[in-house]
Amino acid sequence: MATIEDIARLANVAKSTVSRYLNGGYVSDKTRAKIDRIIHEQHYTPNAFARSLKAKQTYIIGTVIARLDSSSLSQVLRGLDQKLQEAKYQLLIANTNESQEREIQSMINLAHQKVDGIVLLATQITPEHLRVIKQIEVPVLVVGQECEMTYNLLNANQAAAFELAKRVLKNNYQQIAYFGVSETDHAVGRDRKIGFKKALTSVPERKVTYYETSFNA
Repeated sequence: MATIEDIARLANVAKSTVSRYLNGGYVSDKTRAKIDRIIHEQHYTPNAFARSLKAKQTYIIGTVIARLDSSSLSQVLRGLDQKLQEAKYQLLIANTNESQEREIQSMINLAHQKVDGIVLLATQITPEHLRVIKQIEVPVLVVGQECEMTYNLLNANQAAAFELAKRVLKNNYQQIAYFGVSETDHAVGRDRKIGFKKALTSVPERKVTYYETSFNA
């Protein structure tokens, strides 16, 4: 198996030049092309452990999820894993079985493992979540919920529910029932309901009987 010393020797450059190339530092275009060609010819793979020690990075992203049997979460994880692999990162999953206590402890545990970032797919952002996000020295991306303290990736929940209700109205139903979750889940319980009800009131000439109920999911 080729080593970094072999790559440097074959490219006729210093070992430090190859190291800069591997770690994204400046290397001239001509030298970069030569190193890149030799790496592919030699099927060289950097030592991930040594790379992480030198760069003070683990190249691991921790992801905290509420459950493993959710089809929507599975799609998110597949997309996230694909993008992380392309960036030479690994995905570490912490399943909390819908326990907020385990959710918070998982963030602390991942921070202790020196992950480079945490993706949090939470159903609710509590003051305890905010305390931990502020305390740990790890970037946190919150997916699906609003959190002013850190990075957010939000779904268009109101717009999607609005379009759903418009399609229901096109079928001329006279009685419409909305089943949702508790509004403590701002994204799913609150925002989707707002979008759905906006569509119903946007057509005042339509007379429908509207029912709604919510449950904890």
